Amino acid sequence: MVRSSTVSWAQLRHDGQAVDRWPRARRLRCIQLRRAAAQERLQQLHGHRQERPLDAIELFIQKSAPGQVNEGFYRGDQALFVIVILTEEDDDANNSTTTPAATIAALDGFVMGEERYVIVTIAGPENSGCDSAFGSAAPSPILHQFTNSAAHGVFGDICQGDLAQALEDALDVIVDACDTLPPPVG
Repeated sequence: MVRSSTVSWAQLRHDGQAVDRWPRARRLRCIQLRRAAAQERLQQLHGHRQERPLDAIELFIQKSAPGQVNEGFYRGDQALFVIVILTEEDDDANNSTTTPAATIAALDGFVMGEERYVIVTIAGPENSGCDSAFGSAAPSPILHQFTNSAAHGVFGDICQGDLAQALEDALDVIVDACDTLPPPVG
């Protein structure tokens, strides 16, 4: 017999089996726990001045080779490849293993042409830092250079304290790129 204390999330069916009465409540609790863990991790990382999104992009490309962990993730020339960078810091030039030009070249080769990808970057201003609703942001000249080097690049200013306009601009660029996506190469 099931005691009521063990059925706090369930009710008994007519055949004595427990049925989850609040599956949504359980999922919400799980989400809350995951969000709390993510927030704790973000707090641990805040102030960590070694962000390297350009290296991360090139690592993704390397790990997309046959037999690698990301093989098949990108659907090839039949799809638009979209990269989103959201950060309060610039690419760490002192520890990075690449440059904006090298990463653009790697992307051009990976997706078979500059018209097959979009770069969306939301970061600090090019030449000065700021304080906003999201906290402090450092200047990000490298990310500006990278994003502006792309045929389909859009840069949003994290210092605005509201991502709505930046995301709307990004969506416009993505839709335009989809509308003009060339047919598959092969």
